[in-house]
Formats: sequence, C-alpha cells, structure tokens
Amino acid sequence: MMPRHADERSALQDSDGDVGGKQIYFAFCLGMVFDLASIYFGNPYLVSLLAVLLAALMTFKWLNKPMPWIVLVSVIAANPVNINASISLNLIFAFFLILLNTQYLNKLPSWLYIVLVFAFVSILGSVINWRVNGGYFTQFAAILNYIVGPFFLIPLIYFRLQKVRNAKLLLTGFVISLIVPSVILMYLARLFGSPVVDSRTSAFDYLVNISVYYLGNVEFQLTRTHAGILLASLICASFAVIVSSVSKTIRLLCVGCLIIAIFLLLVTGSVGSTLAALCGIILLLITAQRYNSLKRYIVILPIIIGFAFVGWNQVPQGIKTYADSRYEERFSGSAIEASDRTIRWQESLEYMIQNPEGRGWDLYVSTTGSYPHNEYLAYAIAFGFLCGLLYIFVPAKILFSMLAPKVRIKSPAQITILLAGVGVVTVLLFISFSDHLTANRWYFNVVWSIVWYSYFASMAVINPKSDETALQEPAL
Repeated sequence: MMPRHADERSALQDSDGDVGGKQIYFAFCLGMVFDLASIYFGNPYLVSLLAVLLAALMTFKWLNKPMPWIVLVSVIAANPVNINASISLNLIFAFFLILLNTQYLNKLPSWLYIVLVFAFVSILGSVINWRVNGGYFTQFAAILNYIVGPFFLIPLIYFRLQKVRNAKLLLTGFVISLIVPSVILMYLARLFGSPVVDSRTSAFDYLVNISVYYLGNVEFQLTRTHAGILLASLICASFAVIVSSVSKTIRLLCVGCLIIAIFLLLVTGSVGSTLAALCGIILLLITAQRYNSLKRYIVILPIIIGFAFVGWNQVPQGIKTYADSRYEERFSGSAIEASDRTIRWQESLEYMIQNPEGRGWDLYVSTTGSYPHNEYLAYAIAFGFLCGLLYIFVPAKILFSMLAPKVRIKSPAQITILLAGVGVVTVLLFISFSDHLTANRWYFNVVWSIVWYSYFASMAVINPKSDETALQEPAL
C-alpha cells in the first residue's frame, strides 16, 4: 500500500492530470502500434506477455496521470487478439493499477460491490456443473472476463475520470480511444483482409457475404452476431458527437467513423443491431432536449441522412441485394419476423427454469442444441438466474443514472459524452435480447468501456474554461 502522503499527491495529480494533453495522443499512438503489432504476431500467449510488460511499465509511469493511461487501456481494449487471449488485455492494466495502489479497491460506487457479492453468490451454485462443461480453468477465465471485468475491473479503469477537470481532454480521449480504434481495425480487415471461405461458400457469398477476414495472423469476425452490437454502439457514439457543440475537428473525425460504421453494419445485414442503433439515437435525442435547442437537430439530421443515402448508393449492387434480402426476411407486413430466435429463447428459458443454479460458461447449450441468442439467458444458464438479472440491472442502473433529472451538467463536451453513453447503453440493453456480445471479447470490452467511460465522465466536475478551449483549438 502506498504511504498516505503519496496517495494524497496521487489524488491531487489526478485532478490536475489533464495538463499534459499531448500525452493522450502519444498514448493513442502507442496503443495502436501495439494493436497492429499484435495482428502481425497473432500468438495470444506472446501478445499477452507483451501486454503484461507494457501494463507494468505504463501503469507505473502514468499512475498519477489518469487520462493518458485510460486512453492507452481503451485502445488496447480494441485489440483483436483479445478474442483468443485467456485474459482480456485491458483487464491486465486494471490488475497493475490495484497492485500499485490498493486504495483504489474501495473507490467504486457502493452499489457495484453489492452487485459483485450477489454475482459470486449466484456463481457458487453453478460450481457443481463446471467439470462437465469446459473444466475449471475455462470457468474461472469466463468469470474474470465476463463478470469481474464489466462489474469491477473495467469500471476501476474509468472511475478516475471523475477527477479530470478538462472537458476537452475528456471528449478527445473518448473519441480517439473508444470510437476510432475499432473503426480503423474493422475497416482495415474489410479492405485488406483475406476472406475466409470453405467449400460450402457459394459464388454469391464470396462476392457479398464474406463476414470473416484474415488480416496479418488474426481472424476478424465481422458477422452479424459478432460485429453488429459494436457497430450499432459506434454509430450512436459518433452521432452524439456530430450533433453536439464541440470542436469541428472532432466532429469531422466522427463523421468519417459514422459513415464507415453504417456501411459495415448495413453490409452485415443485422436487423437487430440496426433497430438497436435507431433506438439508441432516438433516446439520446430525447435526452438532448434537456441540454440543447431542437433547432440544432433539425439542421443536422437531414445532412447526416443525406450522407448515409449517398454512401449507400455507392455500395455495389450485390451487397445491397443481400442486405435488402436480410431486412425483408425479418419484416412481414407491419410485424417483425423473429422465428429463428423465438424457438431458441423458449428452449433456453425452459432449460434455465429446470437448472436455475447454472451449468457453467458455454454459449452453446448442448442440451437444447443451439445458442440462446439472448445474453440475459446466456448469463442465467451459465452462472444462475440471479446473474442473468444482474446483467440487466447494471446497464439499466447506469442508464437511469445518466437520465436522472438531478444530472445537471453545462459543459458541451461532457454533455456529448453523456449522450453517447445513453445511446450505447440503450443498444446494449436492446440487442442483448437477441444476440451475444460475449461472442467476441474485443467487441464486448469496447462496448462496456464506452458505457463506463460515459458514466464516470458525466460525474466529473469540469473547469468552465475547458470547453471554450475545446471550441477554439483543434482537438487533434
């Protein structure tokens, strides 16, 4: 444990840690270099070892400077090797944060500790079934990545944002570390990756429906179930920035990210994620009325719709035909057709009722012969009925906290992050009914990182002058 005077100095420097703004750009570049190098190496064990070394060095170096450290960790949350690593790379940084200052262990909101206690109580009931479902190591890794990660370690990474006083740094860090990296990496895979095909791949599928790409030595999953939730989240986050009164540079950067994310989402043909993105945008616009005039949206919305329309018209006809077919098969008259999900949900729900204690982590439920395609049911089947409820409760609690009337922030940059969080949490709550975010740990980590960044950034006490700087100076 650090001496008391050292901890006080740490808290003071946490408050003033935004004075070295250039360091967050260095942190972004360092994180992207690490991600690109990881794609080249491919080996999850080697990349994990390098991540341990980087985490130890940079956590020690930036222990008293939260913003560059948070930016670095956020960029590494988007590392594609997270899919195969035993422990998500961003969580390694949280462990070193605790190791270097154990007093951070009790800094989170009290309700989160209650959630953790209930989660572990629920998990204990499933222990008896672990041996027949992947072994103990698989279960401990799942608990660490999917329970301790989003409910404790990821919030531990972002809680120090409450100490940052500069709105410009909060927003710039949010955009360059949580929106840009995933968009860049996914688009690089789509443009330069080698399509993964087999003997069952038809000529049509090869041209327009390839959803798995090999870039470097890493396989990129751009399927509907994998990529849809992240793309919907990135669309909401980018949209929130574009319609806000912040730096033009930041907004233009998000315009580019929005266009790419919309293109990738439409190409996947994911109806559920598209609807989730629309719900997120609608709720963030409703929330925005509390802070901004509706005139802003009346002017900006047609421009964004025009960009999307023009961009879609440039997509090859084969891809448009495929995407159109996906949406047509989901809509019948005025009703939404979800026949491929309802049977899975019914069987999974029946299995959960018969086995309320849980059976250990494994998305594929062999006894029902399918994936639940419902994250809440997946958590309940894995670690008990209570865990399924907690996975609903945590994002719902965060959403209602950000929507609460008592939230009174005046900083445009801070309002932007809050609106982005509202949109992304809405996507998470909505799409978890029909898909598995846990199917891809890269996407899982980024979405939950956006959620917790938004939650804690909305609590920061901002220096009023920092937004004037953000509007006058280039953010990049």
